[in-house]
Amino acid sequence: MRAAGRAVARRPDLAVLAVLALAGVALRLWLMLRWRPAFLGFSDSYVYLTNSSEGFFNDSLRPVGYPLFLAGARSLSSSLSATTLLQHAMGVASAGFAYLAGRRLGLGRWAALLPAAVLLLHGATMWFEHAILTESLFGFLVCAGLLAAALAAGGAGGPRAQIALAGAAGLLVAGAGAVRTVGIALLPVLAAWLAWALPAPARRRVAAAGATALAGVALLAGNLVWAHSETGAYAFSRHDYYLAYGRVAPFADCGRFTPPRGTRALCPTVPRRDRFGPGWWVFSPESAIVRAFGRVDRDVQPPGAARRTSAFYRRAILSQPLDYLSAVGRDLVRFVDPNFPLNPNPAIGNGGAGVSADDYQEHLLTRSEWSRGNEPGTAAVVARLYSTPGLYKGPMEGLRRYEGATRLTGVPMVLLIALALAGPLAASGRRRRGAVLATAVGATLAVAPVLAHEYDWRYAVAALGPLALAAAFGAEGIADRVRAIRLARLGEPSRAS
Repeated sequence: MRAAGRAVARRPDLAVLAVLALAGVALRLWLMLRWRPAFLGFSDSYVYLTNSSEGFFNDSLRPVGYPLFLAGARSLSSSLSATTLLQHAMGVASAGFAYLAGRRLGLGRWAALLPAAVLLLHGATMWFEHAILTESLFGFLVCAGLLAAALAAGGAGGPRAQIALAGAAGLLVAGAGAVRTVGIALLPVLAAWLAWALPAPARRRVAAAGATALAGVALLAGNLVWAHSETGAYAFSRHDYYLAYGRVAPFADCGRFTPPRGTRALCPTVPRRDRFGPGWWVFSPESAIVRAFGRVDRDVQPPGAARRTSAFYRRAILSQPLDYLSAVGRDLVRFVDPNFPLNPNPAIGNGGAGVSADDYQEHLLTRSEWSRGNEPGTAAVVARLYSTPGLYKGPMEGLRRYEGATRLTGVPMVLLIALALAGPLAASGRRRRGAVLATAVGATLAVAPVLAHEYDWRYAVAALGPLALAAAFGAEGIADRVRAIRLARLGEPSRAS
């Protein structure tokens, strides 16, 4: 005990990390006691549960990774509470991975606490861990991939270990891509970063990048082959072209370009100022794509539907690049102000837009129509698949207030983004390489879904860990530069020198 006390005295940052971890665990246990066995009000939860038991490729929009996880967890325990507890454990582990990755990449002891604190204490992060949703598994794999890449760049275990760790990083982010397709975009990010940042001869850097790419591509190729054997399509989600259509339908004007052959039926006829957001164009029976090809969850689509929709999507963007950038830009503003309207027309506002932080709080913890409509059907599936007793809902006002107090929107999000962007410029040496990695990963997770479809608060939460890690590099880099300027004025050597 005395030795532990001396260690804490020498490293007070570790004492703070332990306090943060204990607080994160206590909050999650509190949530487990207050609402059992999980939040069941999401429509996605019903689909994930049925996919995990009736066929992993039954759903046409969601990848196979999370249903596989649910099936695996259920084989270990028939209690859904055990699965929820495992998801919370992965959330806590993700914080540890982010902390260790930061330290391995050169981040200082105190700065490395920032991403750990965000992942441990952020209210919405805990919410999504407590739901039958992909966030906890996805974040776990992304943070584990970051740590593997950081260990490879740190030269852990020699050249062979570096290559093995680089391959592990590729497998982990490809696994994240099998859970949510945006993770696939991280594979070239990590491979390119290792080719640039690995402190090794050029041959070994190329080998490490190749190991990352090959391992990841092998896993993803296996996913595609399996999907083809089950569905006849080489696709991670067969009907994701509906999501792409939802990106362009709010602004596409067929009077300004000639639609590709066979796509005239996809031209929206609603005046632009009266159009709803992307989600409406994916799911509404009145949407042009739904009228032309049927509902997105329909098993069989007309021949060439994916090819024709993809051609229309590309033509709309290439013909109206400024309108596309405007739509993306308005969606990106919602990371800071979730209620920022996609349509300047006040009568439309955010109708059909991705769900905001306020919306999710309403859906999860109050008597919303979404929760009331989805929960009974999901609870029936839970009763069929698990031995868990019925749903228990305790008082949640405390968690609602806690989530509101820890929500990273507005000024906190502006500060987080600004520091993350400053990291590659303000940091130096090994820390600059770490800042580039964290910023690239965070930016990819935040921006890629908006480029392809739309903003959703869940996308923002998925990016918070890497963004907080990048912000830690930015904050420490700025502090070092300020310190160097002050020391230079005093004629003393700086830390950076």
